[in-house]
Amino acid sequence: LIKSERKMRTVVSDELHYIREKYGDRRRTQLAEISTKSKKKSSLTTTDLTPEKPIWIILTKKGIISRTIQNKLPRLSGTEAPHWIIKTATRDTLYLVLEDGKTASIPTHQVPEAEKASKGVPFQEISPLLHGDKIAGIFTIPPRTNQKKSLPGFDEWFILTATRKGYVKKTLVSSLPGTSAEPFILVKVNDDDTLLGVRLTNGDNDILLASSLGMSIRFNESDIR
Repeated sequence: LIKSERKMRTVVSDELHYIREKYGDRRRTQLAEISTKSKKKSSLTTTDLTPEKPIWIILTKKGIISRTIQNKLPRLSGTEAPHWIIKTATRDTLYLVLEDGKTASIPTHQVPEAEKASKGVPFQEISPLLHGDKIAGIFTIPPRTNQKKSLPGFDEWFILTATRKGYVKKTLVSSLPGTSAEPFILVKVNDDDTLLGVRLTNGDNDILLASSLGMSIRFNESDIR
């Protein structure tokens, strides 16, 4: 029994040496140092490895979302006309804001490509939002590394929200979370009210609100808390 066990170990050892000599290649992957004594370093993410290119994201009134294959504004009309269309990039973060203020954030590169807007997918399939949720607005934010290089001062920009009953509010861009598996509350909306839309602002704009009866009001956004 002992001789058989030794013979078996010898056979296994010989086979492992043979496999290593025949198929053993040098490691091609690189091990990144996450932290050091001097300073911490962040690990790479899927977004970091995604090639950056400009795209258009399209969301129809029926909740079908897609992104263009090329950086070309699609000519859409009739049933293909989008409810929202924004120009962004594949490394940006897309925010889907519901009428009750709940918001989901996903990487733009997760939005499926489609030649036609109707060939996309329901936004619930690529986000933590549920069927029956109603979108009030969408916007995108570039990665923080891009903000510092190409958009200095972007941390002082705001997300402006307005409800059907005329409540307006500003939220600092820097306070927004990145991509998340769970929705978050962008703005609290009363049960008897509905969020109408969202806009990116730089803090110095004049805001013009118009009602369905044709009445309007104009004021500087510095008046908004």
